[in-house]
Amino acid sequence: MKILTSAVAAMLLAAGSAHALTETYSQSSAMATTNWSNTFGITQFDSSLGTLNSVTLTLTGTVLGNANAESLDAAPSTITLNSSANITAAFLATSLSVTVSPIATVSFAATSYDDDLDFGGTSGNSYSGLTNFSTGTGTLTSNLAAFIGTGTIDMTLSAVGTSSGSGPGNIITQFLTQGSGLATVAYDYTPTSSVPLPAGLPLLAVALGGLGLLRRRRKAA
Repeated sequence: MKILTSAVAAMLLAAGSAHALTETYSQSSAMATTNWSNTFGITQFDSSLGTLNSVTLTLTGTVLGNANAESLDAAPSTITLNSSANITAAFLATSLSVTVSPIATVSFAATSYDDDLDFGGTSGNSYSGLTNFSTGTGTLTSNLAAFIGTGTIDMTLSAVGTSSGSGPGNIITQFLTQGSGLATVAYDYTPTSSVPLPAGLPLLAVALGGLGLLRRRRKAA
């Protein structure tokens, strides 16, 4: 009886306590040639739901590019091409921002200049579909006022191309860099109202308490 009564008490305590919940919103910018910037309105946290504890911003950025290179050098060399971009999600009204830098790298061995500037032959090369992605996260736990309300808060998604090449002192490179971004905002909050008790649970607790009292009286007699 004691064990059963304790179990019911634990159920009452658990049912009456509030647990943190999460509400999420996402926005994305499709693959496009850098440099670009887009602004989105993210739904604010409704304070009638509870107390906002933190805001977490998760960003996945993808780079996709083409790269060409031709060595004009008099000696053989190794050429490395990087298709890359800095992709950023930021709430400009706050300090919350995340930047990721996806990069796709390729290298090739080039001979001395083959006297044909065609990004091919033995001294050049061309690549398409160079792609990679990167994910980053940032969390804000204070100064959350800008995220609370019944409207929206502006979030900016942007991409800046940073593609580059390296190799001999005499080299020509060409790049076409594209980027995309997916940003997810998560509101972690504690609800204002507790979870309602099952209808029969309080009556069960009273009944068990009465049985326990009756049992003690019988033992005393």
